[in-house]
Amino acid sequence: MSVVRAHPTVPFNYRLKGRVLSRQKISIIGAGPIGLCCAYFALLADYEVEIITLPFNDNPRCAGLNAGGMLAPAYEFFGKESDEFTDFALSSRGLWDDLSEAIGISINPLSYAVANSAAQTLRIEEVYSVARKRGFEWSRQKPTGLGEGKSWLHLESDGLIDPILAHQKVMEYLVQNSVKIIEAEVFEINNSTLKTNIGELNCDAIIIAAGIGSIAFCASMPELAALIAVRGQLVELDAPSPVSGALRMGSAYILARGDKTIIGATMGRGDEDWRARLNDNKTLLSSPHELPMGLKDAQISNVYCGIRPGSLDDIPIVGMSSIKGVFLACGAYRNGWLLAPKIAEDLIHLIKTGENKFPKSFAPDRFGKR
Repeated sequence: MSVVRAHPTVPFNYRLKGRVLSRQKISIIGAGPIGLCCAYFALLADYEVEIITLPFNDNPRCAGLNAGGMLAPAYEFFGKESDEFTDFALSSRGLWDDLSEAIGISINPLSYAVANSAAQTLRIEEVYSVARKRGFEWSRQKPTGLGEGKSWLHLESDGLIDPILAHQKVMEYLVQNSVKIIEAEVFEINNSTLKTNIGELNCDAIIIAAGIGSIAFCASMPELAALIAVRGQLVELDAPSPVSGALRMGSAYILARGDKTIIGATMGRGDEDWRARLNDNKTLLSSPHELPMGLKDAQISNVYCGIRPGSLDDIPIVGMSSIKGVFLACGAYRNGWLLAPKIAEDLIHLIKTGENKFPKSFAPDRFGKR
């Protein structure tokens, strides 16, 4: 009997349908930045892909839609994280160049850090020192038209996207390439079966990428109990930004988004309240943010509030779960958009080949039994 053999780079499930072997199917729970990127890279690897998500009309609780959209390996990682994690972040930033072209969005390359205090100056010098050790030579000149500031640094590795537009464009790309978007609530996961409110769904591999919502599955996968909600609020001002990209000031930032300005962000560890708060708005519009002239009297046109998926050590929880055939892509904290492409690429590689390329610090079982 002759057998039709698959090309070695194409995943098949080896179940004969006549003489044609069917593609393996990956089901992804979650339609945030990481879930969508997992679908994108699964498509590139020739998997059949479906995304299971709650209806967005009834469930605006996607942290990726309430984010700044910074792709900032330098300011977020240099001097703060291990070399291995920093390398991972830089690699993911590199993947964004091809991804943005594929989905039809632009990356704003202008990103600066300014210091108006001793602590902020120390942070800039730390980033600059690490950058030079890594072979980067970045400008210290003040951008034209901005306030004085004690110290400046052009973060030439960092960038900025509009997260709402990026989410829309990735979704459009996936749907155009035959990815199924299934609006459902998953109640139980059992190997290759998902029990939902619309019935059972079967697949060959499952990826959990539901942000802080992934903790709902911690009864069957206790490693997910290490996820921690971190509430963040941003305000949108009805005025153009004084900088045409991103401006970092310690933990605060000012972002350009169209003809509006985004100011962020508050941080409430263990806070799961998605509702906007007036006091947080006041905090964002006061010291230590030190708003440039032209923004101090601007009106608030919108407020964004998201629950970031942190973890006990604020390092992602990514890789094989304690259930066979179920993989985790959780805990990217405040860098979901930045880390999404590399997490997705390496996770699909793990599913396809069994080779784990993730930093050991990402291991889901690192917290032990909980």
